[in-house]
Amino acid sequence: VVAGHNRLEAAKRLGVDVPVRYTDATGDDLLKLSRETNMQNLGMSNATIASSVRQMVDEGKSFDEIGRALKLSPDGIAKTPGTMAERYYNFSFLREGSNLARLTDQGILPMEISANAGRGIRNGALDQAEVESLAFRVSDNRLNPKKFDDILKRAIKRSEEGKSSQMGGLLE
Repeated sequence: VVAGHNRLEAAKRLGVDVPVRYTDATGDDLLKLSRETNMQNLGMSNATIASSVRQMVDEGKSFDEIGRALKLSPDGIAKTPGTMAERYYNFSFLREGSNLARLTDQGILPMEISANAGRGIRNGALDQAEVESLAFRVSDNRLNPKKFDDILKRAIKRSEEGKSSQMGGLLE
């Protein structure tokens, strides 16, 4: 059973027939089908989606292929499913269960900001602990999300320009 495990079990207990689609597929095809089906279900956390995206990147898929396969919906800033896939990939570099990930799941911080933090961590421009410290300041309303994003972008830019090593002057 690739999808609908709970419905199938409930139907069996009730003695009700449910429509079932049989398919002849390989392990890779079944994994793809499972991902697509699971992505369509509500309640998927950003971390769960990010984990699937990262696994597909590790398998050699492009962001455009991933965005289409997972049917990722662009938001107002990310214009394509591929751009959303790249955002989730960057998000996957945040520590699982981190305050930053929680703020994103709760809608306090937009995915774009958290993805920027993940990109900085992935590239070595930002330190996970310092990013988390700043995220905590956002969560207790001592730092607004826009200012947090500005600090992240400035640190990443400084690091990419070679002006500073890790953190790129994040707290300057």
